[in-house]
Amino acid sequence: MGIKSPRINFCSKYKELVTILNIDIFNFKCMNNNYGHEYGDQILQEFSNSVLHSIKKNDLLFRWGGDEFLIVLQNANLLVSEKFSNWLNQTMNMELRNSIKEIDVNLSIGYPILREDWQTFDKLVSIADNNMYEVKALFKN
Repeated sequence: MGIKSPRINFCSKYKELVTILNIDIFNFKCMNNNYGHEYGDQILQEFSNSVLHSIKKNDLLFRWGGDEFLIVLQNANLLVSEKFSNWLNQTMNMELRNSIKEIDVNLSIGYPILREDWQTFDKLVSIADNNMYEVKALFKN
């Protein structure tokens, strides 16, 4: 998948616990089409800035394409990942709603937890992607 990072390599080598969050801004395409690309760009910028100020120094944020992002959380177990995901969804909805337009901005977040068997980074991203699409399907129903 092409992501190279000394931190990811370090976690792999020393079998550290890692969570990869795959985040999709739900209905972003509709927001972009209805309010314009400047509005869409503003959402992406504010989302990125808020996340960068919210994660730990050793955590990583990647734009994965379009309206999808990956966050790599080091030393984050299932409970930490769930709490962070819930907090992120609530915070982004409030912050983006208040700063841009009176519109709900929800996130679909999927994540696997890297355990001792240290699967490949690509495998974890694939699992996170599948989990995110399961969450996204729940929003649509």
